[in-house]
Amino acid sequence: MRLPKELRNVHSRVKEHFYPELYSYRMQYYKDLILSGLKGRKILEIGCGSGWLTRNMVKKGYDVHVIDVSRKSIKEVLFSSKIARFNFNFVQGNALKLPFKDNLFDSVLMVGVLEHIADYMKSLKEINRVLKKEGRFICGVPNIYTYGIFYDKIISPLFDKTSLGYDVQLSKYMKPLGLSRPHEHTDDHIVRFSIRKFKRSLLNSKFKLKDISNIEFISSFVSTFFCGLLKVKRKRLMPFEKLDIFLAKHFPLSFGCGWISVCEK
Repeated sequence: MRLPKELRNVHSRVKEHFYPELYSYRMQYYKDLILSGLKGRKILEIGCGSGWLTRNMVKKGYDVHVIDVSRKSIKEVLFSSKIARFNFNFVQGNALKLPFKDNLFDSVLMVGVLEHIADYMKSLKEINRVLKKEGRFICGVPNIYTYGIFYDKIISPLFDKTSLGYDVQLSKYMKPLGLSRPHEHTDDHIVRFSIRKFKRSLLNSKFKLKDISNIEFISSFVSTFFCGLLKVKRKRLMPFEKLDIFLAKHFPLSFGCGWISVCEK
């Protein structure tokens, strides 16, 4: 896969942001894990980020519908779709009141979003409503006891409010593209999930849990330190990420950095 011409001469951090699967084994694995869990053709993605998963689903032939409330994510996914030439259906809104009919989607994807929603049980009920009978729901959240401690309590306070912060640096490198990443209230983690709370929330929302797995073990922390602070090229961490994901598969779920679950209605 080649990068669009608009991204060939920009900073490497911008390339990695829009095409992370080309620079990180962890993100390749992440993409394959999510796409392998999808069922049917009509997909709803709640929260799109830079649009990299959206692009990969569209390229695989899925009929993708996206809803997002973040202004910077909206700008990024529209920019990404323009330069990479892929089409999808977009609605601005949030997961608390999905503007879709009942039993409409074959699969719903919500990764790295649920922890940002205070009334997360209401959003899960909305997802159940728009999902077809026996449709798939793929959901990912971080672990309160690993990611929640290291990122939310240590890394985020140290980095995000300084020139070392991811959004601060990326905004500088995105400026030639007319993009920026200002902090929004939707960026903050509001809900903390343990594995027990996560499973219970899914089951109480009338989902059948088919599979759940660790996403990774410590790759996120290592990449933040080496790539963010020491400016190491992300591709150089691929061998470590491969080992880390292998180890994560053999660790108890309570030790993982976060989880991906596959459920059915």
